[in-house]
Amino acid sequence: MPESPHPSYFSRDRAPSPENLGPWPEDVPIYVYLPAEFWPTVPLPESPGDYWPWQQANWGQYNKGLYDWTLQTSLQLRTAGVPCALVDQLPEDGIILTTPPGFAAGARPGRRQYWVCIVGDKGRHRWTHLHVVQNPHDDIFQKPRDLWPAFSTPFWVQPSLTPRSPDRGDRFEVAAYFGRERELDPALRDPSWGDRVAELGLTWRVIPPEAWHDYRAVDVAIAARGFGPGARFNWKPPSKLVNAWHGQVPAILNREDGFRSLRRSELDYIEVRSPEEILTALQKLRDDPALRRAMVANGRDRAEEVNNRTIAHLWQRELLTVAVPGYRRWRRWSGGQQALFFALRTLADWGDRSKATLRRWRGRLTGPLKAWLRPHR
Repeated sequence: MPESPHPSYFSRDRAPSPENLGPWPEDVPIYVYLPAEFWPTVPLPESPGDYWPWQQANWGQYNKGLYDWTLQTSLQLRTAGVPCALVDQLPEDGIILTTPPGFAAGARPGRRQYWVCIVGDKGRHRWTHLHVVQNPHDDIFQKPRDLWPAFSTPFWVQPSLTPRSPDRGDRFEVAAYFGRERELDPALRDPSWGDRVAELGLTWRVIPPEAWHDYRAVDVAIAARGFGPGARFNWKPPSKLVNAWHGQVPAILNREDGFRSLRRSELDYIEVRSPEEILTALQKLRDDPALRRAMVANGRDRAEEVNNRTIAHLWQRELLTVAVPGYRRWRRWSGGQQALFFALRTLADWGDRSKATLRRWRGRLTGPLKAWLRPHR
């Protein structure tokens, strides 16, 4: 299978090297902002390896994307050599990274603040200088790059991930979904789905969040939020694929943009378009241990390319080549130049909202008309 034609997270440099990036400039302060109202009341983890044990010790309090994207990101970036401090108050000067709850909807950056919004599954912020999204197909890349700078990065690998136990050998008994059940395609949430999988001699499991790190007793990972041409989910990360590589299990996945952006070979994962194709893929894997072994070996190689080290280096590259020059430029700009930036963003945002409103009204008008015309054709 040829190299994927889809935009890739590492398209500029498939494995960005820290040696090529240089040290962080001493004159540029950088922070990860976790607002005081969300600040944990227990001692914080001190390293990436401490993060998941800390989560599990405080389960139900801090197992939210807010902490994954702020606290965990600060730990990963500091380990990679980016001297970012985690703070609970918005600094007056510097590059400031946070998620949408950190930047109030109507707030604007100050004269010496360069805002970096980690979008995650949320919407972009009107006044943020730089957006970080999870998918290279995100809609933000359809906008003028000079006005809406952005970069895409995979989400961090599931912390403390434990791969499939070697003791399982060629056993092929457990098919599992690692994710929130509500995000599965309805057909895979139906009670009958487990029965259909059982007819192939397999057990279907939906792994609870507190066990998302544990692949020891799993033989194949399955994920499908939906099927069909509209199920692109171009804002979602390819985490279920990356974690399957690290978990050393084959993956069966739908046609999401994030997965396809990382796909180079048919061994990366089996792509499916329907629940029936999932069952066909399961039968194929069940009957072909050599294929399973080949996919697992390939996954180990891909895990060497996409891991927290390479993801952190991608962050370093974008922060050094986009955020640092942007911060210095923003500080040099006069009040009039900064006011022009806000005016242009206001116009762009107004234009986007107007287009969205027109699309909604067009749908309301043409939908009933199409429904009326259908039986008269």
